[in-house]
Amino acid sequence: MKTVGVFDAKNRLSALIDSGEVVTITKHGRPVATLSPIRQNAADVASRIRANPCIDSTADEIAEMIRNGRR
Repeated sequence: MKTVGVFDAKNRLSALIDSGEVVTITKHGRPVATLSPIRQNAADVASRIRANPCIDSTADEIAEMIRNGRR
């Protein structure tokens, strides 16, 4: 995963999008956003949700969150 500051991300947004990589955007060295390709499947999304230390959810709860996001 690539990390880019907000200023650089703003100036190189098209190139970052075209790269197709997941990019973490930082502000003053702290992550504030993630730029990722939209071509992800539900398993990729679920693994990213599980990797978030702020979320303490079961697989069924994560699946429900994904289903709700599609409405």
